Amino acid sequence: MRRALYCALCFFAFTAYASENKKVAIAFVSDGPSVRLDGFEREFKQEISDLLIPEFEVEYLEEDYQGNWTLESIQEVVESALNDPEVTMIVTIGPISSDLISHRKELSKPVIAPFIVDQILQDLPHTEDDTSGVKNLNYLTFPSSVLRDLKVFGELAEIKTLAFVVDSGAIDALAGALARLVEYGKELNLDVIPVPADGSVEQLLHRLPQGIDAVYLTALPRFSKENISDLAQGFISRKLSSFSLFAKGFVDQGILGSMSPDSDMERLARRVALNVQAVLLGENPENFTITVSDEQQLTVNAKTAYDLCLSLPWDVLLDARVIDEDKIPKGPTLSLIDAVEAGLSFNPNLASVWQEVLAGLEDVQIAKSRLMMQVDLNSFARIIDRDRAGARFGFEPQAAIYGTASASQMLYSNERIGDVRVQRYLQNARNENYQTNKLDLTFEVTRAYMNSLRTETLENIQKNNLRLTVSNLKTAERRVRVGVARLSEVYRWESQLADDRSNVVDAHFQTLSAEVVLSRLMNRSQEESLNLLQITVDEPYWLMKRQWVDKQLDTPRKLEL
Repeated sequence: MRRALYCALCFFAFTAYASENKKVAIAFVSDGPSVRLDGFEREFKQEISDLLIPEFEVEYLEEDYQGNWTLESIQEVVESALNDPEVTMIVTIGPISSDLISHRKELSKPVIAPFIVDQILQDLPHTEDDTSGVKNLNYLTFPSSVLRDLKVFGELAEIKTLAFVVDSGAIDALAGALARLVEYGKELNLDVIPVPADGSVEQLLHRLPQGIDAVYLTALPRFSKENISDLAQGFISRKLSSFSLFAKGFVDQGILGSMSPDSDMERLARRVALNVQAVLLGENPENFTITVSDEQQLTVNAKTAYDLCLSLPWDVLLDARVIDEDKIPKGPTLSLIDAVEAGLSFNPNLASVWQEVLAGLEDVQIAKSRLMMQVDLNSFARIIDRDRAGARFGFEPQAAIYGTASASQMLYSNERIGDVRVQRYLQNARNENYQTNKLDLTFEVTRAYMNSLRTETLENIQKNNLRLTVSNLKTAERRVRVGVARLSEVYRWESQLADDRSNVVDAHFQTLSAEVVLSRLMNRSQEESLNLLQITVDEPYWLMKRQWVDKQLDTPRKLEL
């Protein structure tokens, strides 16, 4: 009995001890109040909770660890979190706090800093094993983000002077990084000018220096999506090309391009959750990898490129994810009926045939006139001098007017009656020829319209094939990196990628060629883009309705027939 009681007490004591050890308090140190940073924080917490619960009892501390976008206030909350005995570990939310804490030589507790803009520019500690090498420190970064972006940006637009927009609170914290960026820009023949932003669209647009031709936006956590949209429109009105560190919430709001895929934040949040779990399981953050795998997905806003009158290179259009193509003005929507009516109204060949019909009507009238009563009227007037009239003794008056009138009616002429009949037959032939040309033109316009839709669909299929090949190539590269595939698999997908790129270009020009044919039939400018409506089997002009078609194809035998 005593032994059983002793075992029970030991079990409850161990359970209580284990439960106490599994309690963890995570301090989220934020740069300041921000809707976007709050969204990131919620996403991080969700990922951490999904991974740790119910193994750990997690408490989040954030109310006392929020700065107000100044370097001094953020330094205070960082020190407070590091010195707070209740805090188990720290996760920074924002570029300023991440940079400050990543430059510290000593840390009293585990820290994860996921908002590093560029590890090279910020000159952060790192080892050959891709770790921080600092006890209790794990910062996360995407490789060569800003430096890579500037090179890609130069392919999208010709830029010489660039405004590099950074949150005003980060200007002092990232002073060294900005100085290195300016020096790096000189190597690219690019004049980089740092510009502070504090959340006001009007102030930022006012602060942009004169003479710049492009703008690069960093995270800008104090700007909402609506603010980014207003900024983008301000850049477009000033004919300034724009690029952003992140795609999500920027490119879809009107910024020209970004190299970060939309999944960056999701992958970053999951990486933070995994690192938090590893810390709680006893691993040291200094041994964690600092680089987040980079997918390098260029996203381009086609509507912004159109507004800026930019002609994007083929390499960019083939490799990039292009959005907002449907927002580019294409003129009024053109249905099949509209296209046929336009062809019948404006096609020059049909118009010339109609003029032949009108001219033939005159030929018929001329032939008929020869059977009508013929009336001839003649007049003659003469004046001679007085002496000559006197010498003629009155036989020649000095002034005289003469007139004659005659009328005749053909009673019968086989030749002229036959000519009228011939002209009528010829006119009927002209009418039939016009109707034939009209039907032929209707057929040609309909065929050209459907061919344009077909080539457009084939182009979209080729683009989807290209995207799928790119995805398979990335998968093959990952498989090679982890050792489950050979390089031959990568080479095979690279070869397929080259073929798909060629197919996309061919399909694009086939689409343009089909639209040129349709425009010619409608007598429209060949440079005018067409906005064609898709055709379905439910259209009212089809002779056979959808139900009839479905009924004829509902069995294999009927389909074969």
